Amino acid sequence: MKKLKSLTRGNLSSRFFALLFLSLLYAANGFSQPRPKPKTTVTKTPAKSNFVMCEIMPGAEVASKSPFTIPFKSAEAWPTGSIKTGCRYIFKSDDDEAGVAIALTDLGSTKNAWASYKNAWQASKDLWDEAPVIVIALQDTGFFSGKDECGLKFHLGKYILDINFKGQFDDVTAEQKKNAGIVLAKIIMDRLKYLWVKG
Repeated sequence: MKKLKSLTRGNLSSRFFALLFLSLLYAANGFSQPRPKPKTTVTKTPAKSNFVMCEIMPGAEVASKSPFTIPFKSAEAWPTGSIKTGCRYIFKSDDDEAGVAIALTDLGSTKNAWASYKNAWQASKDLWDEAPVIVIALQDTGFFSGKDECGLKFHLGKYILDINFKGQFDDVTAEQKKNAGIVLAKIIMDRLKYLWVKG
C-alpha cells in the first residue's frame, strides 16, 4: 500500500514557501536604508504593477502545465489575501498533497532586484550545499535549486519572479518540476513583460 503522506497547509508554508523569500531574508546591505525623498509628481494612470497573479495565471492553466498527477483543488492569493501579485495552487488527493507558488515581487529598482537575486543564489547554495543551476533556456536571468522542495528564480528588471514546487516526492522528480517551471515562467514573462520591457 502506498505510504500515506499528510501535508498540511502549514507544512506547505514551511521551507517550500520560504524559498520565495530567500531574497528578502538575505537582502543586500543598504537595501533597507531610507530612500531619498521623491519629487512631487502627479500620477495620471494606475500603476502597471496592479495585477492579480491568480488571474494572470488561472488555476486550471497552471494545473495543465504542472508536473503533478493528483487533482487540482484551489488557488488563492499568497502570501496573504491582500497581496495579489502572488498566488499558490493546491493539489490534493486522499493520501497526498502538492503545491505550486508563483509570485512577482517589485523590489523598487533594477539594482535592488539584482542584489536580491545574487544574494538568493548564495542563500540557496548554502541551504542545499550545492550551486543552483542556471536556466539556460531563459538565458542567464534565472536559476533553479532544490530537491523535493524546489523552485526557480528570475531577475526581470526591478522584479523578481519566483516559481516554487513541493509534493509527490516519489512520483515527480525535481527535473520534471524544473521543466514545468520553465514553461510557466515563459507564459508569465510574455503576459507581464510590459512591466519591465520598455516599448
